[in-house]
Amino acid sequence: MKPQRDEPWAARLVDVVGAAVDGEVKVTSITPLAGGACQDNFRVELMFEGQAKVMVLRSDARESLPGSISRAEEFEVIGAAVRAGVPTPPARWLTADLLRLGSYAYLLEWRDGVAIGAKVLRDPGLAAARERLVDQLADEPLASAWVAVA
Repeated sequence: MKPQRDEPWAARLVDVVGAAVDGEVKVTSITPLAGGACQDNFRVELMFEGQAKVMVLRSDARESLPGSISRAEEFEVIGAAVRAGVPTPPARWLTADLLRLGSYAYLLEWRDGVAIGAKVLRDPGLAAARERLVDQLADEPLASAWVAVA
């Protein structure tokens, strides 16, 4: 997908992040990401605090799947996971109406890796990662708490 900067919401994103970091913000690239039946995802490259930052923008989709949670609810879940010690990027700057009226969005720091389930399960290059995955997930404090409750 071709990176771009001219999304109609890019100026609003600059305002939201600029207010949060109390400084100048510049969007250098926005790239739509594949996947996400209940959210819209974008790789966003920004300049602020004197550094280039790569982040993921997650926003409610126009329509969501039955039973799925909103980005506002997801923002709270991620916050709880971070507080419990789960090594995940913190969700930042929850805002309403960024991409469209009535939707919520937030940003996460970019982490390199594979997030498409089918690829994680089938890609021969990820075989070693698959072997470690169950143990890594079981070692997470939040996962352990859920198992103890179940």
